[in-house]
Amino acid sequence: MIARWFLDGWGLVKGLLLYKLALVALVCGIAQIVVRHRPRTAQWLLLGSSIAILGVVIYTARLLLLQNGTVPLDEFVFALPGLFQRDS
Repeated sequence: MIARWFLDGWGLVKGLLLYKLALVALVCGIAQIVVRHRPRTAQWLLLGSSIAILGVVIYTARLLLLQNGTVPLDEFVFALPGLFQRDS
């Protein structure tokens, strides 16, 4: 509902940009309030938010690649855990 309001008001690109900036500002504001009383909790809040955004970015990139046909669906291997393994 909120995202739709941004999209209807400002269009696809500008609306999504403003929506994401508003969400980031909201989370940062909440973290600023929390850090005064519980610094470790604020740190976990920001880390969790960053990981959630990373997941959205990876998922969106995957959808864009599959939609545009640049990567065939049957050949696309989405192996996020393999990105974090160390080479022996």
